[in-house]
Amino acid sequence: KGVWPGLVATKLLDVRFTPMISPKLAAQVGGINTPSDVLKVPLIDPKDEWWIMWFKAHDLPLDALKNQKGPTLSMQTLNAEAAMSGMGITLLMPEYFRRELEDGKLIMPFDRLIDENNGYWLAYPESRRNVTKIKFFRDWIVAEVKRPIDDR
Repeated sequence: KGVWPGLVATKLLDVRFTPMISPKLAAQVGGINTPSDVLKVPLIDPKDEWWIMWFKAHDLPLDALKNQKGPTLSMQTLNAEAAMSGMGITLLMPEYFRRELEDGKLIMPFDRLIDENNGYWLAYPESRRNVTKIKFFRDWIVAEVKRPIDDR
């Protein structure tokens, strides 16, 4: 993870996620205060492996995932839109949705982030580390991943 022979690797982003929901939907169901409360609303992308990881981390029965009929959108941006529209609760990477959290369009009911023990990396041959276009791209992509998704 980040060490590849002959390559320079720059970590761009850790893959860490947590449930997010619209504050309106959360209020309609009396709040999402405990991990089991996520079952009060549809799970967006219920077959996503992140839900399995999240349920295991919170000692919730995996059988509860089998009965979920939430939409399967398979993209963070679409999942966020669905959650903001009140379609259910989804698992998102907070780094991508800072603005929605700041603006109150989404809330994170729990502080705990689940770490996938994975990340996004930029890797390129050691022999090309001083190539101008690679340096420019590296600097651009590093700055880009720090920006909220709405600004991209």
